[in-house]
Amino acid sequence: MGVQLPFFPIWLQAKGFDAGQVGAILSATALMRIVSVTSATRAADHHFTIRTVIVTFAFATAAGFTLLGFTDTLWLIVALTVFTAFSHTPAMALLDAYALRGLKPRGRAYGPVRLWGSASFIVANLAAGLAFNIIDTRDLIWLLSASAIATAMTAIWLMPLPVATTVKRWGRARRSPAGCSGRGSP
Repeated sequence: MGVQLPFFPIWLQAKGFDAGQVGAILSATALMRIVSVTSATRAADHHFTIRTVIVTFAFATAAGFTLLGFTDTLWLIVALTVFTAFSHTPAMALLDAYALRGLKPRGRAYGPVRLWGSASFIVANLAAGLAFNIIDTRDLIWLLSASAIATAMTAIWLMPLPVATTVKRWGRARRSPAGCSGRGSP
């Protein structure tokens, strides 16, 4: 995110999109959040483990940014951008859920973890800013690709979380994160 947020619009302009087109593309990627975050979190809740969904979406994001680096066709750039946005946008929600679910059984606090995430965002942003002064604007996509590949490779090392238990409430089965009693708000 520390590389993608500030530099992707600049790369789009370097590829020939005007400011209005860049705005439209970024709006479309924002709309992808509605579909992708809902789809990814539902998959993590009902079908797969959070770790599996994180790894899958991280590799899809890496593939999307890498493929963007190899194309100059405007409509293909738009299509790959939408695909990459679909893959990339659920990352924060999934990673927060993974951290919260993984830290609770260990009795650890979420705040310090989030602090280091924010610090890494700032470091990535500053490092990309330094690289921006060195590399050609049309090559910024390779910074995005490299950061996405690094994220995907790191995701492989995520530890599996304890399996969520099923708690019966009000006549229906309901999943509860490991370590939770199932009591509280519905």
